[in-house]
Amino acid sequence: MSAPTRDLSEASGVGGASTPRLAPWNTTVPARAPRSRRRTAFRAIVLVVVAVVAAWALSAVIAGPPRSGLPLDPGDAGRSGARAAAEVLRQQGVDVSVVRGIDDLERTLGAADSRARWTVVLTDATYLGQGAAERLTRAVEQTRRFVVVEPDDVELGDLALPLTVTDRSGTSLTAGCRSDVADPNDRLGASWSSYGLLAGLAGDVRSGSARDRTPPARPTGPDTSAAPQPPLLARSATGATVCFLTPDASSGSSSGGTGSTSRGSGSAPADAPAGARSGAVVILPREGRAPETVVLGSAAALSNGKVLDAAHAALTLRALGPTEHLLWYVPGVSDLDAPDPSGRHVADPGRGVPEWLVPASWLLAAAVVAFALARGRRLGRLVVEPLRVVVRAVETTEARGRLYHRAADRPLAARALRTGTRTRLADRLGLPRETPVVALVEAATRASGHPHHDVEQLLDGPDPTTDRDLLLLAQRLADLEESVRSA
Repeated sequence: MSAPTRDLSEASGVGGASTPRLAPWNTTVPARAPRSRRRTAFRAIVLVVVAVVAAWALSAVIAGPPRSGLPLDPGDAGRSGARAAAEVLRQQGVDVSVVRGIDDLERTLGAADSRARWTVVLTDATYLGQGAAERLTRAVEQTRRFVVVEPDDVELGDLALPLTVTDRSGTSLTAGCRSDVADPNDRLGASWSSYGLLAGLAGDVRSGSARDRTPPARPTGPDTSAAPQPPLLARSATGATVCFLTPDASSGSSSGGTGSTSRGSGSAPADAPAGARSGAVVILPREGRAPETVVLGSAAALSNGKVLDAAHAALTLRALGPTEHLLWYVPGVSDLDAPDPSGRHVADPGRGVPEWLVPASWLLAAAVVAFALARGRRLGRLVVEPLRVVVRAVETTEARGRLYHRAADRPLAARALRTGTRTRLADRLGLPRETPVVALVEAATRASGHPHHDVEQLLDGPDPTTDRDLLLLAQRLADLEESVRSA
């Protein structure tokens, strides 16, 4: 901004008895100096790089493997996921396929050349409805092995397995058995659930003792017993191998007739009482069309955070890798209401998506839209209100000049003029505003063509002592800026 000009004839009375009348100030504000090309190009490059990185990160998230957010998800690299186990199995030559719905599972197994070359694993049954469980039990028929990880009593009943949960703990256990899944010296160092055998199961599992041992927490629809159920034969516990015996089970069996085999093969007699032999790993042999079924009682042992502890890695590889194909089933939310094999939806008020959820969602969305419209109408049109007083933009500058004139503080006014000139010259020359005066003088000398001594006196010379010297300084500073601007 160029220095203000005053009538010299009226400035001679500074310091006198009377305050001279100031002429109107003629203030001009030059256009802001453009940024240097180098800084502008650097910022443009930074913005382009940031945009490319953001686009790459977004595409990586979108194109990444889908995740359900459930424990032991094969695509989850967190501590509770099972991506490490899935990747190690792939490195061992196992073809790991992940399906996230009962329809995809049936479609995959239906297209298989030989189901005997497939292993199916269910690691989390949070979204496994009763109808989907029946279809899963039928879909895994004639496969090599079916692995279920830490199921509860409700899931055991839905899958028609002759087992019941007997205990939960986190103490270390030793396998004490020899099988395709565990060696006698394998150690389990994660939290576990133990399972006891239920003997004497036969006939329809939905009308037999398998349903009777389900805990009361599981609700049953009022018309479930009256509706015809598809026949689903219960598995027998005959020939089951129990590993990682719990302390109560191992101590109790050591004094009985079966105690001699509790640390050996681990096979349970068919007439063993329910829960007499319980362990964290139970292997049910193939029976008819039903595959060999392995119940792993420790989900933590398969997780990324615990798979390298104790013998968890070996246990995982033996249980999930007996065949060249592994089908990892992660039930989706739609499986809660999946129909049973006959196409009928099983009534179960305790699970599934509530019927009122969809209408309630539409009602909530309509309420949000109505509220937005109501609040938007309250704003009304924009109203232009004329100001009562018109304040000129130059008012502050003129008032400050009058204060300087009244106080006769010429050094302060000169410093203000020089500071403004230095700032504008730095912007014009593409230098930081904190540039030392020496460097700024050199740059201004080259740009304006004025002598070095004159530029130095203007930007960092002695303070004026009279009003005439102050006005002359202001004029010469304006001339310097004009010379640099037109260079």
